[in-house]
Amino acid sequence: MYGAVGILMNDLLSTKKGGNPIYVITPLKGPEVKVESPETFAIGECVVVHFSKNSVERPDVGLHNASISKSTDCVPIAKTLDGQGIQQLQKSGANITQSQNIEFLFYFPTIEAANRVANALSLHGFVTKVQPTEKDNHFSVIAQKSFIPTESTLAGFRLLFNDMAMTEHGQFDRWQLAETQ
Repeated sequence: MYGAVGILMNDLLSTKKGGNPIYVITPLKGPEVKVESPETFAIGECVVVHFSKNSVERPDVGLHNASISKSTDCVPIAKTLDGQGIQQLQKSGANITQSQNIEFLFYFPTIEAANRVANALSLHGFVTKVQPTEKDNHFSVIAQKSFIPTESTLAGFRLLFNDMAMTEHGQFDRWQLAETQ
């Protein structure tokens, strides 16, 4: 049995009638995979994809003879930053047991890099906007998504977004509540 740690980006990509949900997972290393699972997972959750020599990629369900399970391998020190952010949301009166519209902010040296990251995030259900920054010749990406903010979900996104930004010589800056909820 083999395993790959990744971040769950989309849930319920498609389901067969009466079948299990199919999840899209972006591994920390390698291409994204689709896995059907009877278990329920949250967007942004850190998971392990378990597969074997008998696992086969099928267009209708993704990896056949594979499974996913929760993992704690994606939660470095960033988890404490996100926990503090959630505490601030609670203090400001936000109901964190309900879905919130969260913005993620990135900065990139070129519009091409910003567009590549914005397009990748759009494929995973984020609403994105690329715009020039006010001070220098850089570009920002604002990516929004509605979900129930949990410490592990936000820490998983932070880990993935830091990696995405570094790949394009940019920076993942922070997350915050979107101005329009």
